[in-house]
Amino acid sequence: MAVIGGSSSYDIHTDPNALQFTVSYADRLGCWVTNTNNSASNSVFYNMCARRGSVVNCSSLAANTYKQIMSVTGIGFLGTVVFPRLTNNNASTWTIELTIDGVVTERTTPSLGSFNTRRLVFGNITTGPDTNNPLVQELAGRAMIGDGYWDNYDGLGGRVVSVGTAYSSVVPADIQMKRGEPVLKFNTSLSVRIKSNNACAFGGSNEQFAAAVYLLNP
Repeated sequence: MAVIGGSSSYDIHTDPNALQFTVSYADRLGCWVTNTNNSASNSVFYNMCARRGSVVNCSSLAANTYKQIMSVTGIGFLGTVVFPRLTNNNASTWTIELTIDGVVTERTTPSLGSFNTRRLVFGNITTGPDTNNPLVQELAGRAMIGDGYWDNYDGLGGRVVSVGTAYSSVVPADIQMKRGEPVLKFNTSLSVRIKSNNACAFGGSNEQFAAAVYLLNP
């Protein structure tokens, strides 16, 4: 049998500036399990993230204080970091510190309000139509049917805004790679820490959790 198109479509980066920040409406961020979209206020979402990465409780995290989200040794690929909700709607920034193979990089978002109702994501989320059919959602990829439902930041102050009724769905890092979505490679180790200039005292509905979705020692 002949093999057609043998070149890799993976989009692998070692530059931490290659991945983007995205702001998702909190009630739309989630993951698909069977026929249900489990939002980031649902414990199932974090159970799924923990299966493919790590989850950390950021409740009562003070302003300007780093929280360790993951620290691993080995070779691997980081696909997505989900930030917790903040306490109020004051204009806030988020900073992510990535230590890749011993080299530290910090990236900070532009200042934005409403982080108490929206969730910041670093890396990949898949946007799709407002439907409870997971097959349609997954095949839709980047919302060919519906509008995106997020504000997209490049981390340097640029902004692209679209509104609609799409879900923002997190998928495992290996699936992201198969789709050709950008992932961050580390060869020996990766540490991820986050902080905001506003407090994260949010609690009671699971949205005080942060998650990192990655593939380790594939």
